[in-house]
Amino acid sequence: MKNVLLIDDDIYNQENLRMNIIPSGNNIDCAKTAKKGLEYINQKKYDLIISEVRLPDQNGLSLAQKIKSMGQDGKYIMLTDFMNKDIKDKVKQLKIDKLVQKPYYEPDLYRTIRDMLDN
Repeated sequence: MKNVLLIDDDIYNQENLRMNIIPSGNNIDCAKTAKKGLEYINQKKYDLIISEVRLPDQNGLSLAQKIKSMGQDGKYIMLTDFMNKDIKDKVKQLKIDKLVQKPYYEPDLYRTIRDMLDN
């Protein structure tokens, strides 16, 4: 069983990812804010973190930078509904494993998540 942290303030998106896209049999923690996500990260290591760029209390990219500086070395997927060159460049600089634009095609995201958890 792998540990997955999902940070997204959109409850529908959280539930959809948790119930339909993240493969069953994994331990999934959900946070609506960056602050709550950091609380989870202070408690354990995660094999995969999935975060939205736009969070109510902090930009998801600056959150990713903080998480990586804390020694979390698991895989990282960043979700965004607003793609631009600045976001792409920051994702590359932070060495985030995958940037996914919303709306996403569920079977593709499922395969991406499954592959990341299997490796």
